Amino acid sequence: MVATPLRMLFLPLLLVSLASLWESVPAQSKTQARFSTKEVICPEGCLKHEAKVWGSYAYTADSSICRAAINDGKVTNAGGRVRMENRPGQSSYQGSTRNGVITESYKAYPASFIFTITSPPPKVLIQCSTKGEEIKHDRAEVICPEGCLKHDAKVWGTDTYTADSSICRAAINDGKVTNAGGRVRMENRPGQSSYQGSTRNGVITESYKAYPASFIFTSTSPPPKVLIQCSTKGDEIKHDRAEVICPEGCLKHEAKVWGTDTYTADSSICRAAINDGKVTNAGGIVRMEKWSGQSSYQESTRNGVKTDSYKAYPASFIFPITSPPRPPEVPVQCSTKGDEIKHERAEVICPEGCLKQEAKVWGTDTYTDDSSICRAAINEGKITSAGGRVTVEKRPGQSFYQESTRNGVKAESYGAFPASFIFPMTSPCHPPEVYVQCDTTGGHIKDNRAEVICPEGCLKQEAKVWGNEIYTADSSICRAAINDGKVTNTGGRVRMEKRPGQSSYQESTRNGVKTDSYKAFPASFIFPITSPPPPEVPVQCSTTGAQIKHNRAEVICPEGCLKAEAKVWGTVTYTEDSSICRAAINDGKVTNAGGRVRMEKRPGQSSYQESTRNGVKTESYKAFPTSFIFLITSPPLPSKVFVQCDTKANQLT
Repeated sequence: MVATPLRMLFLPLLLVSLASLWESVPAQSKTQARFSTKEVICPEGCLKHEAKVWGSYAYTADSSICRAAINDGKVTNAGGRVRMENRPGQSSYQGSTRNGVITESYKAYPASFIFTITSPPPKVLIQCSTKGEEIKHDRAEVICPEGCLKHDAKVWGTDTYTADSSICRAAINDGKVTNAGGRVRMENRPGQSSYQGSTRNGVITESYKAYPASFIFTSTSPPPKVLIQCSTKGDEIKHDRAEVICPEGCLKHEAKVWGTDTYTADSSICRAAINDGKVTNAGGIVRMEKWSGQSSYQESTRNGVKTDSYKAYPASFIFPITSPPRPPEVPVQCSTKGDEIKHERAEVICPEGCLKQEAKVWGTDTYTDDSSICRAAINEGKITSAGGRVTVEKRPGQSFYQESTRNGVKAESYGAFPASFIFPMTSPCHPPEVYVQCDTTGGHIKDNRAEVICPEGCLKQEAKVWGNEIYTADSSICRAAINDGKVTNTGGRVRMEKRPGQSSYQESTRNGVKTDSYKAFPASFIFPITSPPPPEVPVQCSTTGAQIKHNRAEVICPEGCLKAEAKVWGTVTYTEDSSICRAAINDGKVTNAGGRVRMEKRPGQSSYQESTRNGVKTESYKAFPTSFIFLITSPPLPSKVFVQCDTKANQLT
């Protein structure tokens, strides 16, 4: 690769720079930060501030929060709101240069923080005259009507507006919408000492002195679309994020690619996207995102593209998981073949009874395009003979297709065939729920994706785990999930996804679980970002678990349940006919003042233990067919903290 001499030139300079900075690094705290979440509000202008940052994605606890947030792409120099979460210390931190903020590498540090993904703001339909102070949310996506340019509603300020200003006319002044109306994301801010008037886009705003509350408009624009060639490299894209449009025929192009899932910045984007399964040889649209450099890149051969391994490289790119538009629905017959579907992706609806049909299938996991879709879907375990929905996706032809007999359908082998289809893991249907034990491994799960429900007490089990974030398929799922921070020792629900094998797996010690390193292993699993939070359900003191119709729900308990007479059976795990709120008090999740708590349905137990805790006495019981528990993975909304550009994470208590 042409960048090798440059890397070798920078290495001695980097070592000298790190040595000179040794004395300037702030002293490490002896006390690790508590695991907590806060929503911090950063001011404008931190891009030019000199506050230091160490790390990428995970930052040392003595780093500037706001400058780290700019580096991570969560806010801009205009400031903004970001959710941060304390994490355990890491053994090393990688430096990066992103969005105008240079961060430095560092060795082990006892505490870290990350920025978590936040939920989208509520949508609010408003009028031209609606003022900022009439929106009761801290953030909202407001929908402005047509014709506000000619409305006489007043606006004070520029970029930052007084809270009694017209939102839609301010949005026109700010260039976020036009007179035709539209959607814009707004965010409440503290008051300013003065507001400047301006004339922009046909709206005149006035100046004003101090006002106690303000609002701004945050960026909601999608990444730019860029038409590229098969040979276009990641470092030729000048945006941190872009939606690139790949041409047809890149499978046979000779452009080089280094890495797997994370690729060196001088790799071919489109051939990397084929390797990653994001587009096919027919081309297509894929979202790419610049990433920090990695210490090594793994080789792989996937979807017809062979990538090479490489050592350290200063910049990378990835293809993030996106939310593609829902594919069209196509009702089909048992005999419908892949080549009869004219869409690249479609959600097909199979009828009942295809198990007994004679329609032919060739291949395993990847099927020839003239195979029966529904019988192939039964072979792969995506549906049963009762029929159902499954997403089918066109893929390039393969040189060979494997035979298999699965779920009552025999698929035959075949030589080269020019076109294929698969059932991708991105299917919109919910993955199956699987109750597992502490020693259940990834290899025991037969689906490509599953929502596994872990029991209590896996922290003390001896089941082995190899890897860090990506785990070998023979690792304990639940102990890996604890290591990854997805569940705790009380158990819980986590989504896992099968992944290809890696050439190596890194060890780690996180959340009380030590994992081992390992060399190449043929299959892996990860815990992807999961679905949105469960529904909110206001309840009474007497409401029982059986009255909640969801498997998971965030219940809102009223005040005064300590004195209610509703019965509770069990400790930690409660019978489903127990009072939810009184059980939650017993479990220490809420108090007599009420509050929110996340509950989850569980299978019945052979016995339930009595206890007296927090003023609630529960009774023992023999076997009961259904239960519920309370998850500790649903913390209350984080406290909001206004910070300065130089505020460090370890200054927040």
